[in-house]
This record gives sequence, C-alpha cells and structure tokens, in this order.
Amino acid sequence: MEWSYSEDWSEDVLLDGSYAGFVYMIEFPETGMVYYGMKQIYQRVKTANKIKSTSKENGWRGYT
Repeated sequence: MEWSYSEDWSEDVLLDGSYAGFVYMIEFPETGMVYYGMKQIYQRVKTANKIKSTSKENGWRGYT
C-alpha cells in the first residue's frame, strides 16, 4: 500500500513538526464501506509539542 494525499497536503507538511499523527480513510469500492483510522508518526509521541529532534518515526510508512 502507498499513502496518497489530498491536493492540499503532502508528506512534507505532515513531517514539518506541526503534527504527531494523522487520520486516514480506506475505501472498499466493492462494498462501498469506508474505514477511518488514526496513526501516530513518532514513537511515544502523542502531541506535536512533544516532538523533539531526537524523536524517531514509528514505521508508519510501512503500515498495511
């Protein structure tokens, strides 16, 4: 799976230090159902004001 972003978002915006996580949507075209989920970007960081230069990403890009 590859992340795709709306026209007004990019990975650069997501990783500029203003966000600690994001909400995503998966649509199943065969059933019309939609799944919403939330993903943290950094290990052990739940709010953007806790992001430090030493914060490590948690592997969110490989989430499937």
